[in-house]
Parts: sequence; C-alpha cells; structure tokens
Amino acid sequence: MALLAINQIISKMINVVLYTRVSTDEQADGLGREAQERYLRAYCVNHNYNIVGDEQPYKEDYSAKSHELNRPELTKVYKYCKKHRGQVNKVLFL
Repeated sequence: MALLAINQIISKMINVVLYTRVSTDEQADGLGREAQERYLRAYCVNHNYNIVGDEQPYKEDYSAKSHELNRPELTKVYKYCKKHRGQVNKVLFL
C-alpha cells in the first residue's frame, strides 16, 4: 500500500528545468543570476516541483541587449526538453 502511494506521488510530481539569465551587462557579475536561482529553487520547494536537467540551473551569461538573442544555454534547455519529451512539464525562468 505504501509503495502505491509513493508511486502516485511521484507520478503527480511536476518536473521543471531552471533557466537563469542576465538581462543587462551590469547583472553579468553573478548577482542577478544568483538571486534568480534562489528565488526559483524556493518556488520549486514551495510547489513541490522536481528539478531535472543536465545542468541546474542552466546559466546564461549573455545579455540580449543587442537584439542578437545569442542564448546558447536556452538552446541547451530546448534540446534537453526535446530529448526528454513528456518528462519535462515546465521551464522556469524570471
């Protein structure tokens, strides 16, 4: 009976990938991403989300200020989700 209950809880868990990024060059020193990571991890704990992914969080160091949108970590997130189709429920970012 306990094993069935555990399996039901696991099957209801929401799997999420975390993605942090810098919005401006001033945030690239790590303060912006660190705060984002703390907030996202706390959010996951409060909502009983399971964090998955090859890297957690995926950390983007590039600012998109120049409209080039060069985001290699976001590409990694996309590829991970595609490879694990049906196993990732959400991508969380700020």
